[in-house]
Amino acid sequence: MKINKNIHFTTGEFAKLCKTSKQTLYHYDQVGIFSPEIKGDNNYRYYSYQQIETFGAITMLKDIGMPLKEIKEYLSKRNPNELINLLEKERINVINKIDKLNQIKLFIDRKIEYSKDFINNYTDKVSILPLQEEYIFISKVFNCSTDKEVYEAFSAHIGRCEDRGIAYPHFLGEMLEYSDIANGNYLDYKYIYNKLPNKEYSNFTKAKGLYIVAYHRGSYYNTSITYNKILKFIEENNLSVQGHFYEDIILDDLAVQEYDDYVIKISIKVNLSK
Repeated sequence: MKINKNIHFTTGEFAKLCKTSKQTLYHYDQVGIFSPEIKGDNNYRYYSYQQIETFGAITMLKDIGMPLKEIKEYLSKRNPNELINLLEKERINVINKIDKLNQIKLFIDRKIEYSKDFINNYTDKVSILPLQEEYIFISKVFNCSTDKEVYEAFSAHIGRCEDRGIAYPHFLGEMLEYSDIANGNYLDYKYIYNKLPNKEYSNFTKAKGLYIVAYHRGSYYNTSITYNKILKFIEENNLSVQGHFYEDIILDDLAVQEYDDYVIKISIKVNLSK
């Protein structure tokens, strides 16, 4: 075939036209997926304007995540039915990727929220703050008297979250009864929970209202220090409380280097009907 400069492009010209690189065109030729229309005796390569559409199709399939091997196979047998089968399969893959990216975004948003909470609000004093309604998913805890049993309960809760498609179930919190805290049982968790962006999977709602709030800086094993401050605050201010204590991990291994630098936000609702 003779070279016609009106319809043929050198490798460099074709690469510029298709916004790709000469290396990509060489690679496509080597793997047999897309070759120049003409290969001259002087080893020059020439592409036709008609090949622009084919290259565009390859680029589109590559952009949706298809490996070159599968693209090559598809191009060799392409027809409308094959296209429908291909795109329906890839549509499912795209939906799954979007779901995964949304989960990652939720993780990022929650970490930013918690970190800003610490930076803007951390204090070693007990206070009363208005908190908004929150949707959460809870799991009942049974027989958690040892560290091993606690972590087994956490693992079981994460499994239940994953079974329901709850994104990033590792933002965990704990609920404890007031009576247990008053009796010095600071690790006797009654429920494990994680917050949700909406009520779709929620099986419990943390009510809107005024809450006694304290930030505990340290490990779970010395939360007694902060809980004693809270109990003293309740007594000195003649307050009545209702519901459970909530523990939210604000800072963890992603934010601090030592376990003793963890920050746990503890809250319990004030009973205004007293």
